[in-house]
Amino acid sequence: MKQCPDNEIISAYYDGELDGESPEALHISSCPECAKILESYADMDKALKNKFTCEIPANLTEKVKKTIRRRINAEKRISIPFPVLLLRIAASLFIASVILFYVSSLVKDRETETAASSKPETRKNVSGGLGIIPFEDYVKASFRAPPVSTPLLTAPDTANRTGKIEKSAVLPDKVSQVWVTRNIEKLPSLISTLAAKAGISPANTNITINDGNTANLDMKLSKGQLFNFVRLCKNSGFELLSPQAPQPEQKVQQGTENEDVNYNASFVLGHN
Repeated sequence: MKQCPDNEIISAYYDGELDGESPEALHISSCPECAKILESYADMDKALKNKFTCEIPANLTEKVKKTIRRRINAEKRISIPFPVLLLRIAASLFIASVILFYVSSLVKDRETETAASSKPETRKNVSGGLGIIPFEDYVKASFRAPPVSTPLLTAPDTANRTGKIEKSAVLPDKVSQVWVTRNIEKLPSLISTLAAKAGISPANTNITINDGNTANLDMKLSKGQLFNFVRLCKNSGFELLSPQAPQPEQKVQQGTENEDVNYNASFVLGHN
């Protein structure tokens, strides 16, 4: 076949779900363009695995047991009275149980965070399984400053017209996102146009084309300008890969729209 298969078919090939003797599989295995897509899938999967990996010492339970045994043998050699020995053994067992509980809690918390960031009902499987955040309501974001007398408190929750409570979101001083674009060559001119519409000065915008497949964007702007720019990018056909603030559907933000923020975006070339 002359034309490259759709992304869904390439994704199935990457996941090992495509028949290796099919025309599509034979094409993908010998096509340089398809190889680039497969390589981008592998890079993104590797980045996700590195992010969500929790390193736990191997054979932790056995190591704790061996340590306790060594302590018991040492106590026996120096002839410690039996009641004192029992107390020390009990203390060692208690410490070991606390360590095991703490490590298991870390693993469960990390698994919960991973599951929460990849809910199937809010993802569209593309690019090797990496999800795209959907955007439904593009209403203008409002900003709410925290109480001056208690700077450590977050902004109070506000009720909308329907009586539903809307929680204020915290937008950090540094925001990083990843977008998919269909044309790297036209990206600088398009970004300049969108930045102008969002009221961002050209002096605060710097875009670098790394190669034919990726580009980097650095901006210094206000939080209000950032929300407008993100919505303009989505409406212009870019697809957001990273579930990182700001999200256009978020309606209430902590702070004021004039606060400065440093924004970094990576653009990855996608294929039709």
